[in-house]
Amino acid sequence: MKQLNREHLLLENGQVWKEMMMFDPDTGEKNIIARPEPNVKIQGHYEQTNGYLILLYKKDNKLYFQADDEKICLSDTNCKITLVREDHHNHFSILQNENIVFTVTYTSWQYDELNLVDPSFNDDMEESQDIYLFMYNLMQDKERQQRIYS
Repeated sequence: MKQLNREHLLLENGQVWKEMMMFDPDTGEKNIIARPEPNVKIQGHYEQTNGYLILLYKKDNKLYFQADDEKICLSDTNCKITLVREDHHNHFSILQNENIVFTVTYTSWQYDELNLVDPSFNDDMEESQDIYLFMYNLMQDKERQQRIYS
């Protein structure tokens, strides 16, 4: 297994708990590894969803979103995230200087077959299943942005 060095970040897979990624944000190098221990400190999240490899991490105290090889600094004051629920779908967008730089429409996790029959399904559970909702909620809370991945 490749050694983790100080340039690498440990990103948690939002869909597979046992899987992690060693990611070098400077070179873009990515290596999938098994979770080394249950309580390992994570420095970001990733998952394959809606045809994209999505990464969310913090570097130099700034939050970054990456879809495949397109990197966007979410800490930029000109950056805005929107999430609109419409019927069974969510519309997620990232805007920089009022221009859409990333957008995706997807089926809301509220309407996942298992979630529909789960009486305990709630907003927190939805956020843990939906990386876009997680990012939207995160960007609405400045204190949470400071705490996450620190």
